[in-house]
Amino acid sequence: ENIMYNRTTKVQVRISEFSISGSSLMDKEKTSARNDCRKIIITKYSKNLPKQFISKVIDDYLYFCYSNKKRVEYFVAKPHLENGNFFSFLKVLRRIYYVNSKIK
Repeated sequence: ENIMYNRTTKVQVRISEFSISGSSLMDKEKTSARNDCRKIIITKYSKNLPKQFISKVIDDYLYFCYSNKKRVEYFVAKPHLENGNFFSFLKVLRRIYYVNSKIK
């Protein structure tokens, strides 16, 4: 399936204390789900989105995994290789190795 991307689109979101989004009871699950979404964007949709956006999503994904001691799969670096940016690919591989080495 093709996805549509428009960086000028505005979205209005209503958040209340009664909704899942507004509740602080499930913050850990929400942040974990957000990171799962990042992984899906990286692995399935990176070819359809701007390179800068994907690079930011990868950075955010790696930071979350590092902060929460989550293992990172090496295929997360693949979009950089597919875009022909070999130097960035190697940098991401090094960061993945570092994140995974901090997990005990």
